[in-house]
Amino acid sequence: MSTSASSPRAPTAGPRSCAPRLRTAEALAERDRGRAVFHERVTTRLGLDAGDPAVRLVVDGYLAYVDNACLRWWEAGCPEELRSPLVESAVGALTGALAALSPVPEP
Repeated sequence: MSTSASSPRAPTAGPRSCAPRLRTAEALAERDRGRAVFHERVTTRLGLDAGDPAVRLVVDGYLAYVDNACLRWWEAGCPEELRSPLVESAVGALTGALAALSPVPEP
């Protein structure tokens, strides 16, 4: 899997070539900033109480799933045939996460 030096989309020597850089303090801080922005967007657009610990847990879990799924897609070279399954799984994960905030029906 080789890409041009100007392409930020995929690693140049294989899936694991980028792993050490992804764990630098700077990269982790950037990820945390990004998660905070997305957390605010999700809670605001869905009218959720961002201060509610259950909402925080559910939205953070959803964002962790999306973060990991997108990383795996990127490591695979961003194959077009996996784009739709990636998006559909993210929507399904959000649907499931939001369902966790609803009261559980009595059996």
